[in-house]
Amino acid sequence: MGSATHPWILAGCLGVACCGSTVSREAAEPPAPTEDAPPPAPAPPAPVPPADDPVAVTIPLLGGGTVRLAKLAGTPRMVYVPDPGASGADLAALARWASDVARGGRDPGPVVVLLAVGGDHDRLADAWGIPIPGVYFGWDPQGAVAAKLAIDHFPAVILVDRQGRVALRAFGTAAYELDAIARKARALSGAPDW
Repeated sequence: MGSATHPWILAGCLGVACCGSTVSREAAEPPAPTEDAPPPAPAPPAPVPPADDPVAVTIPLLGGGTVRLAKLAGTPRMVYVPDPGASGADLAALARWASDVARGGRDPGPVVVLLAVGGDHDRLADAWGIPIPGVYFGWDPQGAVAAKLAIDHFPAVILVDRQGRVALRAFGTAAYELDAIARKARALSGAPDW
């Protein structure tokens, strides 16, 4: 057959040569915009690095000492801040609720921190004086911890999952939905619903 070249091979070579020169020219010079062309799309946003642990604070405890919530990372954690004007009976009921949420067993619930902002130490100790497994009773007399948690409305709840992501953040009326909050908190920890 000799030196005959098939037409499709020749066309392929010409196409590569043409495309190669076109590509290098486009890389060197962007095409000029036309009046009818839409504006170029904005660049995609830069990836946002994961936020720090949203509840990585040290909380002073009502009975003395502190609890560092960052040390409890890997466990669902809930910080509940009652209304500073809550009655002693309301605070005692809140302690019973927190005990039910954190209740141990094969699949315990999340760690619960009840954090009183301001308030009289003795009145709080009367309502929260009995230790409960899985529940910490915090006291924030000047509101410094609440400020670090960006809490400025009461009551408030922040629920964080095992990975440190905020699963629930509620203030005011929504934070009074204790049954719904408890179900969500126990579901995050794998604990059965009551």
